[in-house]
Amino acid sequence: MATLAPEVAGTAIDDYDAITAVMQLYIDGSAKGDAAKMAQSFHPDARMFGALGPQRFDVPIQELFKMAAEMPMGASYRARVTAVNQVGDAADVTLVEDGCWGTVSFVDFFSLARTNASWKIVSKTFAHGRDTARRLTESVFPRGRAQESGSRRLNCRRGQAGLLH
Repeated sequence: MATLAPEVAGTAIDDYDAITAVMQLYIDGSAKGDAAKMAQSFHPDARMFGALGPQRFDVPIQELFKMAAEMPMGASYRARVTAVNQVGDAADVTLVEDGCWGTVSFVDFFSLARTNASWKIVSKTFAHGRDTARRLTESVFPRGRAQESGSRRLNCRRGQAGLLH
């Protein structure tokens, strides 16, 4: 769901389309390990923050480009924009990624800025997705036990948080 400020309502659709086009460059570049395509979506001074297990990835965005080129997401990768918020020259986007390198899921939070009349990602913060943890939990415990944990996950179909089922 997009939240758009009334003062930019005349350009809201154009801005939304431009923002999601930037995100599609990121998605396509990630899927194929195309660092050049990814670089088109990011501001050169952008940074990435997050962790995969115990390893932190708090790095300049060029490190993400190197990782993507060395390890493309693979054929099972899919991604969906679940939220876009925009006011003037600032926006944020939530992206859910699944099937990264086969089995890993992420929830990403992107900040974007309009500079020189174009939208660019200025930061990416990611969290390891809960769906992977849910699948692991369901394989270890009989069905229904995972509900007792009260863990939260992102429901991609509704774009909102919900309890594990």
